[in-house]
Amino acid sequence: MIYPLATGAMVLLAIPIVLGARRTVPIGQRVVLGSLIGLGFRLLNQATANAGIAYELNALLSALFPTLVTFAVAIYLMYRMTRLKQSY
Repeated sequence: MIYPLATGAMVLLAIPIVLGARRTVPIGQRVVLGSLIGLGFRLLNQATANAGIAYELNALLSALFPTLVTFAVAIYLMYRMTRLKQSY
């Protein structure tokens, strides 16, 4: 149920990484950064799921937390990217 939202959040997070600094950052570095972000998201998702079970937290909240954090970071990075492009 949450996985489509998580996929959307990761796609939104990829947009500023791909379109941000095209000329200054090599493609290999962006691929490694994207892989590390995906791995970090997976670990955060598993950690919050296990913490939700261990501390008897609301299941929906513990499942949505990593996705909401990713959405927030993606929106911030997109805002920052558009703000920097407007200053040129």
